[in-house]
Amino acid sequence: MAPTAPASLAPTAEPDADTDLDWEPAPTPSGAPARDVGGSGEALVVSTWREGTLRSTDGGHSFSPVDTRGVEEGEVVFDPNDPERGYLAGFGGLARTTDAGETWELSLETERSRVVDIHPDGTVAASIRAEDTFDSQTFLVSEDGGDTWTEIPKPYEGSTSLQGLAFGPTSQDIVVAGLTESWVTDDRGQTWTHQDQGARWLASETDGTIWRAGMGETIPSGDGTWEEHPERSTDGGQTWEAVPFDHVPRELAPHPEGGLYVATSQGIHVTTDDGDTWTDMGADTVAWLATGMVADPANPDAVFFTDEQIGLNHVEPTDDGYVYEGRTQGFPPVAVDTLATAPTTDVVLAGGQQGLYANDGTGWTHAGAGLGISTVDAAAATDTGRLYAGGSNGIYQPYVQVGHLDDSDWSKHILETNDGHVTDLTVHPDDPETAWAAVAVDLAPSKVYETTDGGETWEPIFTAGADTPPSVSNVNVGMNEVTYDDAQDRLVVATGNGVYVQTGDTWTPRLTGTDGARAVATNGNITLAGGQGADLWRAHTDETVFAPWAEAGARVDELELAPSGERAWALAGGTVQACHPEAPLQGDCTRDTPPVDATAISHVTAAETLWATTPHDGLYRAATN
Repeated sequence: MAPTAPASLAPTAEPDADTDLDWEPAPTPSGAPARDVGGSGEALVVSTWREGTLRSTDGGHSFSPVDTRGVEEGEVVFDPNDPERGYLAGFGGLARTTDAGETWELSLETERSRVVDIHPDGTVAASIRAEDTFDSQTFLVSEDGGDTWTEIPKPYEGSTSLQGLAFGPTSQDIVVAGLTESWVTDDRGQTWTHQDQGARWLASETDGTIWRAGMGETIPSGDGTWEEHPERSTDGGQTWEAVPFDHVPRELAPHPEGGLYVATSQGIHVTTDDGDTWTDMGADTVAWLATGMVADPANPDAVFFTDEQIGLNHVEPTDDGYVYEGRTQGFPPVAVDTLATAPTTDVVLAGGQQGLYANDGTGWTHAGAGLGISTVDAAAATDTGRLYAGGSNGIYQPYVQVGHLDDSDWSKHILETNDGHVTDLTVHPDDPETAWAAVAVDLAPSKVYETTDGGETWEPIFTAGADTPPSVSNVNVGMNEVTYDDAQDRLVVATGNGVYVQTGDTWTPRLTGTDGARAVATNGNITLAGGQGADLWRAHTDETVFAPWAEAGARVDELELAPSGERAWALAGGTVQACHPEAPLQGDCTRDTPPVDATAISHVTAAETLWATTPHDGLYRAATN
């Protein structure tokens, strides 16, 4: 039962008007999982999984949506000899463009077209699926740019897991690949030759050389990784030669001047001498998530690739090697679930289902954390550039990743074998090697973990509910937030059992008997806590108990406190509320809108700016000076 507020603390007055904030929309990280990218002489076209089709005319630095007549989530190809002409094969059929993707028309209307390819002589081959079949693809060929289509005999009966289609040296030579088997024709489907080897990916060079990869034998390599040798054919797929390669391919794209780009879990690799030598182009943190790839139309030695999480990526050569860059300006804003700021610099972090983004004052870039894991639920930044990110991995184990603003290499550490997730991270303001993680665990006690060596090792230092009687279970007691009190050199933790304060190795309950605490904030002189209900609580350093201080009107999910202690901000019920922590009387806080339905807030001390995120309108910010 929550303590009753003394009569002297009953609501008596409206808060001061000077707590109001002047909110404005803020730059928001952008991106979306993408299916494929195609490039013409003057444009890039990206097919995404949820956000339609996007087009860029400035090398991927900005994008705008285009209408592809209902065809979505598909494969994009452009004619190597007529860059104005291209095709999109996906759900809804096959769309075509004759102006480099600016406008589109429907060439084949069907439930789905899975694969498409263009021969240098202009012949187009594609597959379509009828509405009354499970996935039985019919193969069609057009010699007039998609005006008319001719069905060609199908190489197999029934359906198959169709993966790719590629032309060989002539437009009579076609290879069709499934996961476990392939078919080859040299007479445009009049006769087919069956092959036992399947492929996930096919790629054709302009001279008709075909590459395939994806379902070959994987071989353990000497360094503990695996490798798969892509195969190469110069006779339209009739025979294949294995090409030595030290990695497992994830996507293929032809080099315009002869050769092959390969995306792998160890980055992008390229060969221009038929596979005799390979060059590592980098981008290893995201290349393993590649879904589509094409050479840069403006530079044949550079490459674009799409991925399952960020959207579009670019790698190009420089005098010092290769440089990687995410290019998603103009993509839809990403959903941000958590915000974090550095102690005294302008760095802002934004985390969510698409990983971790960082903004050092020059714009948003993907920091590299959270890729292919699950989601980033918590983050922390240091003044030296060291970053921490945490959440739950693909098998629901709580993890922390450690990286740096200037380096895409992240280490990963599993904190618990039980199901759970990291709910909060905080760092020591003067020691980037020291950080703490609040971990909520399912069916086991939740904990706070500490590292003093930059994330190399983590040890539990506090268990939620450890002080409960033996007859009371401490399983599923929430571990909601951990914050560091620099002035007192101690941790303050918000749990489902209330607030606990660290004194050496001892943890003292300071706010119990309530519905629990979800958020805490401290500046050394005062500590604020938000309850599971609608209460806000306050305690000065010399006070041993918290007292009711304000009514937020809804459950308080986050609290931010200005270093001076003169202002505080509460996120309650989707609204950001501004309050005076030192106000002598309890009262309602001022509700600041926009943003609407905010989900996270964070205060940048150096810039005196409060950031907030919303699920539909992106980020907002407001000056707090």
